[in-house]
Amino acid sequence: MASLSSWLTKPYQLSTHLRASVPNYAFRCHWAKAVTLSPFAMALLNTEQTAGWQRVGCHYDGDEPLVFGSVLMSEQDYQGLAQHFERVGERPVGEALLFAHPAVKRGPFAFCQLTHLQCPQAFECLKTRKAQLWARYSHCELFGHSFVVLEVFDLERLPEFKPVAGATVCGFRLRQKCRDYWYLMRMHRPIPILLLLWPVYWALWLASGGFPGWRLLIIFTLGALLMRAAGDIMNDYADREIDKHIERTRLRPMTTGRVGRLEAIVLVGVLCLMAFALVLLLNPLTIGLSFIALALALLYPYAKRITWLPQVVLGLTYNWGVIMAFAAIQNRVSPVAVFLLMSVLLWTIAYDTFYAMADQADDQRVGIKSSARLFGRYCHYVIALLQIIVWLMWWYLGAWLELNGLYFVALGLVVPLFVYQHYLACQKTIAGYIKAFSDNHWVGLVLLLAIMMQSV
Repeated sequence: MASLSSWLTKPYQLSTHLRASVPNYAFRCHWAKAVTLSPFAMALLNTEQTAGWQRVGCHYDGDEPLVFGSVLMSEQDYQGLAQHFERVGERPVGEALLFAHPAVKRGPFAFCQLTHLQCPQAFECLKTRKAQLWARYSHCELFGHSFVVLEVFDLERLPEFKPVAGATVCGFRLRQKCRDYWYLMRMHRPIPILLLLWPVYWALWLASGGFPGWRLLIIFTLGALLMRAAGDIMNDYADREIDKHIERTRLRPMTTGRVGRLEAIVLVGVLCLMAFALVLLLNPLTIGLSFIALALALLYPYAKRITWLPQVVLGLTYNWGVIMAFAAIQNRVSPVAVFLLMSVLLWTIAYDTFYAMADQADDQRVGIKSSARLFGRYCHYVIALLQIIVWLMWWYLGAWLELNGLYFVALGLVVPLFVYQHYLACQKTIAGYIKAFSDNHWVGLVLLLAIMMQSV
């Protein structure tokens, strides 16, 4: 055991080296469900509750089991986590969330030897008749709820460990820091990215009268991703003190101190420079318009302190790519571009008001302005009115550009999508409001497909 302890006592070393050392390595999750906790599991969790939740999996070499893995938590902690994720509109408890979320606090590993009576699942999974097996476990915490990660193994089955590039404490910390940056840039939440991209793609296809070419498509896609990430970091930087008092945002990387202010500023600078390098590949008019995009991105985080309609600034920031797309292709800002921008601006105000409704109580408590607070109990009516106006503008745009029947069929499909969003919001839960906001990406996708089919 002593010869292996230097590897086994470090985070992620076991799985990292198994991947590198085992020819046919695979990890298979066998099940995750509510269980009755064994006395051994209750002792690990330091609880008297017999009801719990467990996830069981195994590391394999082909079909040969090598290491039994398990996540254990009490029913109370499981329900607490599930309710937290429902409140903040995140995905439910699962493997990726438990192991990859940057808010997870992991304790050091402890070692023990187990008998079949203590953990029969491990012995059955590893298909061994040995009286005892070695195990390591660590106590973890996520959002104030604790769980235990347990790994059981037969030392004789483990392959010979060799140093693996990056499998060091420094490498582990680097991966943790990269994960914090990933969450800071909101790359774990693709829906807002799609809501930003769909109108840009509409503009590219409409301005070019068909496929705009891979060059422009790649430039605008990467540019949108980079500026959206930079904008989210700037927003977190401006709200780092306020976010501590908002249920949905109190554990963001800057709020918890996992990412410092200087790190955030440097990261924003790098992202903006990368985006500007892409813009330099376009014509002078588009380059000039990019400075307006940067100014809007800098202004938005502070708009909620000034105006009751920060969504107007957000809408311009989010959708300025529409103007830039027309400028890049037609070398001018046409009336069609301005009309399209106005329509998606109103659409953004509508769907982001759903989002603001999720934080309405917290915003009122800390004094943050938003359209949800401005409209109050009339939110649904105002959103519905905005959606009607937007729908009529899109219909007029189709008639103006003489788009074919597929576009108007797509507009017909948009109506039930809008209605369904109000059904979700009527649940009056954070998860319902976030889902109503997120479902707008289907509106954008449906219209994009119809616009793309115009040239087929």
